[in-house]
Amino acid sequence: MKILLDKNELFVYSPKSKDMNQLRVFCHSGLLHITQKGDMQDRMLFSHQSYLINKKGKIVIEALKPASFNLLTESVSLQENQYKVKLTSMADCSA
Repeated sequence: MKILLDKNELFVYSPKSKDMNQLRVFCHSGLLHITQKGDMQDRMLFSHQSYLINKKGKIVIEALKPASFNLLTESVSLQENQYKVKLTSMADCSA
């Protein structure tokens, strides 16, 4: 599900423990500012960049320009001595 934000609009997500394999924010367009409870460093994402969140805690995403992004869960499995990554869209992204 693609999420659209106008300039200065916020998206707040409090992941449930079952959702926190790893969460990837993929910025399709615009400029995003990402902050997370328990993480001392904020992140900036430009178009076509992504950031992997692997800590628990509330996530706040602010659009510094009109922006669109996706939240994806990542799970990593080991099969036949190769790492395989599966990306799935977050269906329930209600704040």
